Amino acid sequence: MAVRQAARRRNNARRSSGTGRAVPGALTALDRRVPWVRFKLAREMALLDQSVGSGEGKVALDIGVGWGDYLPNLLRRGFSVIAIDNDAANVARIDRLDRSRMLLAALPADAHSLPFADASMDVVLMGEVLEHVEDPAGALREAHRVLKPGGRLLADVPWWHELYRPFSAIGLRTLHRFRATGRPPALLRLLFATYADGVRLRPYARPLIGTIKLLPSFRTLEPGAFVNQYVKGELKGDYHRQFFFPGEWRGVIEEAGFSVRLMSGAWLALPLLDGVGFLNAALAPLERRLGHGVLSRIGQILVIEAVKP
Repeated sequence: MAVRQAARRRNNARRSSGTGRAVPGALTALDRRVPWVRFKLAREMALLDQSVGSGEGKVALDIGVGWGDYLPNLLRRGFSVIAIDNDAANVARIDRLDRSRMLLAALPADAHSLPFADASMDVVLMGEVLEHVEDPAGALREAHRVLKPGGRLLADVPWWHELYRPFSAIGLRTLHRFRATGRPPALLRLLFATYADGVRLRPYARPLIGTIKLLPSFRTLEPGAFVNQYVKGELKGDYHRQFFFPGEWRGVIEEAGFSVRLMSGAWLALPLLDGVGFLNAALAPLERRLGHGVLSRIGQILVIEAVKP
C-alpha cells in the first residue's frame, strides 16, 4: 500500500516530466566523480543497454540506493525507478533531492523482505549491496521473486579491492566460518579467547589491533564487540559482512534461481595506488578493450549480470 501511495503522489508530478531522459534539478548531483563509481557504472550501464535497451515502459528497482549513483543513469534511459534502502536517512536524502518527482518511489525497505508484488520489476540493481547484507542468498531470492520472467539482475561486489586488503578478506571469511559452524577457526583463536558468552581480545594481540586502528577506516573498531555482534547477526552499521570469490558468488546467485549471463569486472587499479587519478585515467583505455572474462579475474570490482528464466 505504501508503495502504491508513494507512486501515485510521484506520478502526479511526473506527468509533465517527459520520458525521463533529461534529469533536471538536484538529482544530477548524484552523478559522482569517484573513480571506482565511474568505472563500474560505465560497465554496468553498457551491459544494461545491450541486454535491455531502452527503459521506456520498464520499471527498475535500485536495492540499497545509498548515494544514488544509479539514479541519473537509469532516468536518462527512460526507466521508471523505485529506490529503496534500509537506511531511512539515505532515502530521505534522495527524496529531498528528487524535487521534480522523477522517481516512481523512494522508501525505506529491507532487501530480505521487499514490499513489492511477485514479477513486478523489469530490472533489479544491487550495487555494493550483497557484501553488506546478513543473508545474500535471502536477498537474492527476494530479487528473483519481484523480477518478471526474463528480467535482469545487475550486481557488483568488491573483488581485488577487498582481496589485497587481507585484514578485510581473511577476517570476513574467518568470521563467516565461525558463524556457520559455531567453531572458532585457528586464526580467530590466535587473536581472541573464546568463552560461553562470546570472545575477548587476547592481551598480546592488543598492540597489533592498536596499530590497525591507526588506519582511518578502522579507527572506531572495537574488535571484541565486532566479532560478537557479527556471530550473533546483530552487527549494526555500514560494514562489509561477506567476502566470496567469483565462483562462489555465481553459485549463490544461481541457487537463488537466476541464470548467470556473464561475469565481468571494472576498475583496473594498482593496489594501494587506486586513488591516483592519472593512473586510473591511463588504465581506462585498456579496460575498455579487455573482455569480460579477463576483467572478472583482474578487476577491482566484480560485476555480474543474471536473468530470471
